[in-house]
Amino acid sequence: MVRGLDILAFNALDADSNMMRVTNEMMRDFIRDRMSSDLSAHQVNLYGKLLKSNRSRYVAASSMEERLNDDYQTRYESYRSWTTKLIVRCVDDLLRKYSIKRSSVRAVVANTTVGGMVPNLTSLIGHHLSLHHSVRMIELGYMGCATALLALEVVEQQLGPGEIGLVVTSELTSFMANLKADSDASLIANTVFGDGVGAFLVARRPHSESGMLRIIDHAGSVQTDDKAMSAISYEPNPTYHEIRIHETIPDVATNGIFQVMKPMVRRNLAGLVDKALYAVNGRIPRWQSRVGRVVLHTAGRKVLEGVTQALGLSQYQVSHNFEAFRKYGNTSSASIYYALDEMVKVEPIRRGETLLFLGYGSGFMTRAVLMEGLS
Repeated sequence: MVRGLDILAFNALDADSNMMRVTNEMMRDFIRDRMSSDLSAHQVNLYGKLLKSNRSRYVAASSMEERLNDDYQTRYESYRSWTTKLIVRCVDDLLRKYSIKRSSVRAVVANTTVGGMVPNLTSLIGHHLSLHHSVRMIELGYMGCATALLALEVVEQQLGPGEIGLVVTSELTSFMANLKADSDASLIANTVFGDGVGAFLVARRPHSESGMLRIIDHAGSVQTDDKAMSAISYEPNPTYHEIRIHETIPDVATNGIFQVMKPMVRRNLAGLVDKALYAVNGRIPRWQSRVGRVVLHTAGRKVLEGVTQALGLSQYQVSHNFEAFRKYGNTSSASIYYALDEMVKVEPIRRGETLLFLGYGSGFMTRAVLMEGLS
């Protein structure tokens, strides 16, 4: 029996309609006008340097000042309210796009990195869709920016042949921002991360649905050495907890990507001649021409540039990722949906086109998924 997973449709939640857009210029002016008395000269100068580029991101808030004076209860209640509202809208939009009966959904895998909720995301989705009590629900929490790709592998394991599933990703990283943080690593995170929500509608083969992408293969790695473990961390503060990004990330991310690409290339992207040459003299196959375009986690411009160079990718293969980062920032694992959305806006996926998805983040976890266009 043929096994595997097809993506029927996806949705990157419309940020303009659901969240507040914050440009670097807006944030720079806000820090200068409202926060300079609360910050050291070093912090103000660092913010100025970090916010020089022309880019933006979206946050689940109604004003720039909304969270300045939060206590823990206020922050958590707001997080729970925004999360519930946005995941429901994202799922509803996706099901309207594909026009499928809600009762068809037989498994839901949800992931978030920011915080925990009880009832959790999958239960909220099940309640909203009035799903049957036998639907399989799995929650992936605090697993970092690669988790939306891991969720595709997990949901396949929960589905029987022909069954429909949902993968839902909610990453409201703005709730972890501490604008007055003492650590430079936290200030860097404050200027990079934005909020994002996305979802995949999937079906396990064989099925009778109209598909968008066929998953060919998965690969993953986890680095647990000291350097990798300290690249990204969450640190407590009186209100919630804050993200800290350290300068080791580009090196750690590149190492993780090489680890997942080796088996991916060997299994799917190297011909017989390539394999023979590799066995004889260790020559790494030139696999790049066998991939149409690449969807990357938009960790930051420097990371994107490093990955592009390290893997020998062309601008055609990766330019949509840079545009997604310019518009949305680093939306953690939700960035995969926004980068994919930017890609299809430029050029629809061609039937038979090979796409490589790469996610990398805290832990340090890296995931690669190879897909083929069906439409």
